[in-house]
Amino acid sequence: MSFHLNNILDALEGLLRDLRDEYIVSAKDPVAAIRRRVYNRFYKPVKLSEYPRKPIGFVDAGFTSYQLDVANIIPLQVAGIMRSEDGRLYSLRQLLGVEPVELVIVYTSRRRAGNGYRVVARIRSPVSKGLLFETRYDAERISRELNKLFSSAPPSPRIGGAKALRRISKYLEGLIELAYAVKMYSGLRENGLEYVVLDGSLIRWFSVREPRILGKIDGLHIASILTGYDVKSLKKNMARIIGLSKTTSSTRIIRSQDLFRQYYGEEELCNLYSIIDEDGAEEVVEILNKYLKEGGLGASEVLEIIKMFNRIVYPYNNVFVVRFPLTMDGKHVFTLDIYSEAPVIGYRRGSVYFYKDIVPHINSFVSDVVHTMYVYRTRISSEPPYGFMEVDSLVRMRGELDKFFTDAVLALLPRLGDDKVIRILEQVFSPTTRMRYGYR
Repeated sequence: MSFHLNNILDALEGLLRDLRDEYIVSAKDPVAAIRRRVYNRFYKPVKLSEYPRKPIGFVDAGFTSYQLDVANIIPLQVAGIMRSEDGRLYSLRQLLGVEPVELVIVYTSRRRAGNGYRVVARIRSPVSKGLLFETRYDAERISRELNKLFSSAPPSPRIGGAKALRRISKYLEGLIELAYAVKMYSGLRENGLEYVVLDGSLIRWFSVREPRILGKIDGLHIASILTGYDVKSLKKNMARIIGLSKTTSSTRIIRSQDLFRQYYGEEELCNLYSIIDEDGAEEVVEILNKYLKEGGLGASEVLEIIKMFNRIVYPYNNVFVVRFPLTMDGKHVFTLDIYSEAPVIGYRRGSVYFYKDIVPHINSFVSDVVHTMYVYRTRISSEPPYGFMEVDSLVRMRGELDKFFTDAVLALLPRLGDDKVIRILEQVFSPTTRMRYGYR
């Protein structure tokens, strides 16, 4: 069977036209119209201006995942760099005398407990002097503390599923990045470091979906163990940790582009970020309460709309994320996340509330963060802050490292015996399982 290029292009063009039409139709949906209206009222776009230069840090992690039915193994590399006032980048070896890239291996499984399961976690690091783990034994000690925490939660049947286990593994990997950023800020605060930027959203899984899967444990409890800081100290440091997402949902991109055009038109869409429009946010609350009262929107729909602006992330420690769109080139939309100890817009007892008193602080904070980040930029099409993409090159799990882990596992398995389980694991970790059987 053969295909002509023109035929493929014709087929794709038709599908893309259908996709475009779907967006147009969905935009006319009443709830989508309300979302667009309140989005444009909540935010106020602002142009970047001249600003003092300050030190800022960037943290990223690269990882690969080995997923089995009974356990997950995630080798990850995490690193941070600091950008000084003059735009130079410094590794943590230069600044703190620790390994510039920290290798961590995260193992998660579950054990039967009564009618449900409990999470079991093991963290290992071969690094002798890291920022997160100063010795190899620190990782083992932290593993024991994590498992003590997990054992305090009531058993859950949902943990028994492979999908839930994968999500818990990924959640733990994200919290290791967060813990690393907190330790970096704490270690360099006296050097004048203002903020540490994480590559990605600060919104963590337990806050968004299935928050009760680990009982009354949230990410702050886990991060407290990973950092060795009590919750109060951790929250204070986390206030200086920022999330910057390169990717976001298509609907959020469209809303953000509409927002920026509404204020600046097509000709001035560069170098824009957003803050909270105080009057507009009050109007948003009035609109949502009106729809709630008249039955135009249900409580679940209102809660989803509120999540566009802010979300609870650690429900047992009262930590929220507030979100802001920005664009530096007029095309690519990034999303900035900051932590807050209260929502800007919240929902309680059937009504929507506006926490007006925190808005001036948040707006001032966001403005300072954005200007500090974007004094220097990486000159690629989307223009991220300088240091944001550069740290990625340090931690990316390249093919040779991925191959090293696979080869190491396959070399170690025969030492453990020659029973049925070992033969199964050899097949699971074999590179051929990444391709269809019978093909090379």
